[in-house]
Amino acid sequence: LFGKFDFSRREEPYSGFDAVCRELCGEILMLRNDTSTEAKYREICDEIMSELGDEISLLTNIFPVLDEILDIDYASALAGGGDDGYTKEGINYAFRKFLRVVSTHFKPLVIVLDDLQWGDAASFELLETLITDRENPQIMVIGCYRSNEVDDAHFLSKIMRDLHEKKENDGFRITDIYVGNLDVPSVNQIIIELLSVDSDDSSLDLAEICHRRTLGNAFHLVAFLSMLQEEGMLEF
Repeated sequence: LFGKFDFSRREEPYSGFDAVCRELCGEILMLRNDTSTEAKYREICDEIMSELGDEISLLTNIFPVLDEILDIDYASALAGGGDDGYTKEGINYAFRKFLRVVSTHFKPLVIVLDDLQWGDAASFELLETLITDRENPQIMVIGCYRSNEVDDAHFLSKIMRDLHEKKENDGFRITDIYVGNLDVPSVNQIIIELLSVDSDDSSLDLAEICHRRTLGNAFHLVAFLSMLQEEGMLEF
């Protein structure tokens, strides 16, 4: 499952998780559309409604796509009698229950969240709630961010410090992987694969130019190669 935070939506709560929820609901709906898996679809929906109870309304107000997989009449009835105070803590624990149910049917459940440097405080708190959930060993969260845009005062830095402090006592693991800039041979290898050339030497001059222009930044390298293609200077 893939979610991406956007600079233009950085003040919008749960924007990255919204994409995750839509993709996950799409997977569940595919079960409904196949007669051989329709019973599995109904089983998942029944478990979600049984586990969450009147907390369903907390999630459907934040992630309306959930209405598409749940019994509308049932969900609406619960929403009408639920608590109107949609606290972040309530939403976090309701989403945690939701993923506990779903991850028993789609396992392992891998969630990739990109551009965390533009995430909001509510999303980071939800992220921490999911990672520290001892009762859901079927979930893996992969978070990606630009370290040069996250200083010590950034909310993400605080969450990461808290997670590292809790990991031993709470029984979860965190792996930090730092992706640095590419060197010239690495840039050359990418170009070789992209252009399907046989010799390292034939693309080395281009690799050195690309490295000089992008300083080996992988994101900028892809953008630069795409620009060369659009300008007709490179074909692949």
